Amino acid sequence: MDEEDLENAGNREERRWIEKQNKAARQLRKKAEVGRIRTLVDAAYGCDPRVKKFREEERERKLAQKKMKEEVAKAAAEEKIRKQREAEEERSEERFSRNA
Repeated sequence: MDEEDLENAGNREERRWIEKQNKAARQLRKKAEVGRIRTLVDAAYGCDPRVKKFREEERERKLAQKKMKEEVAKAAAEEKIRKQREAEEERSEERFSRNA
């Protein structure tokens, strides 16, 4: 698979240089192959209806969680406002009863 054969090297330096070149070439081929496989897998996932359904369900679940969190925060804010109003009303009634 290597481009150059180590057997043809004349000395140790040349063998090391050839090995370095072969290693770099192998890494490039491996990177290209991994990229090709990744593209193939992505295409397969993109076309698979089970994966599409799973992604849609996951998106809906996250959206429902977000909506629930917003509703809880809104309810807490409304409760806080209600308690503040009640406290103000009690204070005003107390002041009115003192003045009367």
